[in-house]
Amino acid sequence: MGKHAYMILAHNKMDQLALMLRALDDERNDFFLLLDSKLTNVDYDALRAEVRKGRIFFLPDRIDVRWGQYSQVLARMRLMKTATETGSYDYYHNISGQDLPLKTQDEIHAFFDSHRGWEFLSYNRPDRGAKYSHRCRYYYSFLKYIGRPKNAFQKIMIFTTARCQRIFLGVDRQKLNPDIVFMKGGAWFSITDAFARYCVSKADWVAEAFADTYCGDEMLMQTLLFNSPFKEKIYVPEEGEKTSMRFTDWTRGKPYTFRAADYDELTRSKLLFARKFDIDMDREIVERLVAHVSKII
Repeated sequence: MGKHAYMILAHNKMDQLALMLRALDDERNDFFLLLDSKLTNVDYDALRAEVRKGRIFFLPDRIDVRWGQYSQVLARMRLMKTATETGSYDYYHNISGQDLPLKTQDEIHAFFDSHRGWEFLSYNRPDRGAKYSHRCRYYYSFLKYIGRPKNAFQKIMIFTTARCQRIFLGVDRQKLNPDIVFMKGGAWFSITDAFARYCVSKADWVAEAFADTYCGDEMLMQTLLFNSPFKEKIYVPEEGEKTSMRFTDWTRGKPYTFRAADYDELTRSKLLFARKFDIDMDREIVERLVAHVSKII
């Protein structure tokens, strides 16, 4: 019987997080939660109460996680480090508090048991690496003052300021890693124990290469994978699947927030997880999916 680790980064909506834990609770699963330090009045007992079969661990050193900043990379590295130090798991799933499973635990475990050794994450084609290399080439320390760009003008200012570093100061961090191909993809993944431990072993390099990058969380795992011996183990999806086995709709939103009307499409999918959901926007879809995967009629 394989054991899985769920590494969860949550920023808000503790009632939604509690329902997600209920949907994932299983004796084969352990949960590692890193709660954003901006959260206040967290009811830890209420979250623990949802995990009756597995084990739940709260990372004691909470982080002020900000969009696009290194704090997102740091959060994922700390979650992996804690999980690998706690045990040895067949798979490590990186998810957010706005995700939900689409299948029962028996179905999810059966899928990964039958696909042992494969890494499940998305990334762009290697020939498009140059398009995103600027994210790691320059220093975006000023993001903490701007936050997520709210309009085209702010985006132009962010990237113009970064490129001025090269023009006037000769900054090009790629020179420090001339043999590394920086890749981009989704920030949510399912990886093997061997690859998780490989990533943890690269913590010092990650701290140097990804400090003050722009949305480095969308490049971290893809870059580590592509430049490692695990490169050949990226999962090749079958019809109706994706390399990450996650259902995310970028055509209707950034990404789209699922509603109750999407229930049939979600439950018919071959994918294992979906994001994103907002219990304040549509509680029905969250509760129906939790009931569906828990087989509560």
